Amino acid sequence: MEAERLASIGQLAAGVAHEINNPVGYLQSNLRALDEYFAALRELIQEYEALLREHMPEDQQSRIQTLRKELDADYMLDDLSALLDESRQGVSIIRDIALALRDFARTPDGRMEPVQLDDLVRMALRIAHNEVKYVATLDTELQSSARLVCDASMISQVVLNLVVNASHAVEADGHIVVRTGSHGEHAWLEVEDNGCGIPAADLERIFDAFFTTKPAGKGTGLGLAMIRDTVNRHGGRITVDSEAGRGSCFRVILPLRPPAAENPS
Repeated sequence: MEAERLASIGQLAAGVAHEINNPVGYLQSNLRALDEYFAALRELIQEYEALLREHMPEDQQSRIQTLRKELDADYMLDDLSALLDESRQGVSIIRDIALALRDFARTPDGRMEPVQLDDLVRMALRIAHNEVKYVATLDTELQSSARLVCDASMISQVVLNLVVNASHAVEADGHIVVRTGSHGEHAWLEVEDNGCGIPAADLERIFDAFFTTKPAGKGTGLGLAMIRDTVNRHGGRITVDSEAGRGSCFRVILPLRPPAAENPS
């Protein structure tokens, strides 16, 4: 029942993301047109002003200048340009979130395809942003240009789970860093936090199913187990460096081409 519920939520999220993309598309188009219209009208106004200065009597020019000051026309023209820029940026952010939600909600089908690790990390971080922003600052050091063959939705889920776990481990004013890189035939990612850390006695058990250090009702103990299984399925490995009271650093290493990959698109 839980699996069916999650599948339905995934389908709903993908559908909502698709529906968001439609109005966002014409908003972007309209804003581009408005920007062009505004630039043309601004140029026309400047030509009118030049002609008025040459041919209009001084008393009439004075009245126009007074009206211009009362309306604060110079400020309005500058602010219109800034408002259009901010609107375009806002619509672009909405579109990015909708696309990330659509891709993230896609049901894992085991299909392996070549993707850039940094792109998957950025997509997961857009989804995790609302979870993290109230408890921690999040910095990125994304330096992997390599393409790896993987199930993109599953690896995105790995990144998301690690970042959300880090946000649960930190207190107010926490700090989380996500890093990526590549070496030889492998790509790697790290999620480091300055949170509560993991006691030494628990380190050997954190990847066991149903083991959790969270209070009752706050976790199922399946998150890290699922991450480990996903990483193993891709022929990779996951390690953790942690100390109680000093934070944790999870490191995932993935081969650029896992043994199970066949005929990637």
